Amino acid sequence: MKDNKTQAQAMMHTFLFEPNVYTAALVTLKGDLTAETIKAAIQKTYTQNETTMSRVVLENGEAYFQAVKETGCKVMVDSRDWHEIMHQNEKDTFKINEGEFIRSFIIPKKEEFQGLTGREYICFSAPL
Repeated sequence: MKDNKTQAQAMMHTFLFEPNVYTAALVTLKGDLTAETIKAAIQKTYTQNETTMSRVVLENGEAYFQAVKETGCKVMVDSRDWHEIMHQNEKDTFKINEGEFIRSFIIPKKEEFQGLTGREYICFSAPL
């Protein structure tokens, strides 16, 4: 049983800190919008979710969520093509110990905005 627990803890550490954007969503927004308005709306949304107002604490081989006062999720304005943004960000590890579970990018285009969101997928299982 102890070997299974040690192996599971090593796997959990790998999954928690593996550098990858697991899920991405791309949306196009049209209308009377500014990058600042969109950014403020996304940041407000982060404050309304329990996970995005948490961080992962890894202690003695155990991991748990801990509430935070300020989200670690990011919103950035970026003019690059969304493929380039994803390609770069799939190499950047999410800082889940600082509460970074989501990165949102606002991509200004002519008469519209694209929004790209990448998130860390976290799965916890019952203790062994």
